[in-house]
Amino acid sequence: MGKTINIAAIGLGEVAHAHLQAQGKLEGATISTLVEPVEARRVQISEKLNIPAFQSIKEMLDHHRPDAACILTPASTHKDIALELMDEGIHVMCEKPLAISLEDGLAIQKACATSDTVFQYASSYRFLPAVQKAREIVQSGQLGDIRLITEQLVTGAGLEGFRAAGFVHYPKGGPGGGMMGLCDHGVHFLDIIPWIVGSPIAKVSGLGNISGEAPTPETAMLRLKNGALGILTYDEATYSSDLPYEGIFSGGQDWITGEGFGGHIGEWAAGAPSFRIHGSKGALRVFHYGYKLFIHDQDGLREIALPTAAEANHFFYQMQAFVDTIQGKREVPAGIDEGLAGVRALLALYESQSKEAWISL
Repeated sequence: MGKTINIAAIGLGEVAHAHLQAQGKLEGATISTLVEPVEARRVQISEKLNIPAFQSIKEMLDHHRPDAACILTPASTHKDIALELMDEGIHVMCEKPLAISLEDGLAIQKACATSDTVFQYASSYRFLPAVQKAREIVQSGQLGDIRLITEQLVTGAGLEGFRAAGFVHYPKGGPGGGMMGLCDHGVHFLDIIPWIVGSPIAKVSGLGNISGEAPTPETAMLRLKNGALGILTYDEATYSSDLPYEGIFSGGQDWITGEGFGGHIGEWAAGAPSFRIHGSKGALRVFHYGYKLFIHDQDGLREIALPTAAEANHFFYQMQAFVDTIQGKREVPAGIDEGLAGVRALLALYESQSKEAWISL
């Protein structure tokens, strides 16, 4: 049996809960240390999990040197933390979005080019079983030529109930918004749409929220190199118009505010999020969190079975892939190039907004 990989969780905010659920499940690795500047949060989670915690990376390194680290902090901090860790020879998995500026993304890319460490971009949606199966079907040609991919997420508690991610995540005056809008959620689809279709984004047009300004509806139109069109639509400052019967009996897990990716397996999920893939020979409806997949083609409408042994716990699968990559068991599933592509696409959408024109990538 090989050496156990010791992993540090850097940042203990909401998304960290999902990653920490992997503790005890990982093969060949363990979460051995935590880093969090907020004392109350640091002490609470450290005592709950019985894992030592430190205020800073420097303090951690004075007492404990992990083999790898998961950066779970706000996007504005990713560059400095990634460079500090890689300079110490520590493998890095970095949450999305990779960076908030092209300069920061390129700085991380430059460090990767001169480092012997593994760098994995946390493209967690690539590890959702329903998404993986959808990609397999698309890549097989069963749907014919892919024409259109759409996702719509309209939710909230009205304009007065809107809560911005905050300037620690997205500096004032730049790209920003809430936690389920273009910057923080849509970036998943900027990554998986070209991955599913097997064709890069050629040009974009869209509207995005600005950090510190009143929220507006957001949209992203993506023209892929193969001609397929992707359309994303978000609004976090209204109310959902979904009706209860428009949900689905979920076989997976749901994101619970304040708790992360948890919930109960096997329950009715009203308004369960999904996206759609339309081809010349058929279409898919993908309930990525609901762990359900449906196809409609010349043989009719039917459900596609997913592995019964799996759960929709994409954060665990992502961390296990990180460990397996470090141990040389697989190639990195998504690296610096994929993370940087997402930054370029996101920033191009904001450029298109200012110029009122399509922007080529």
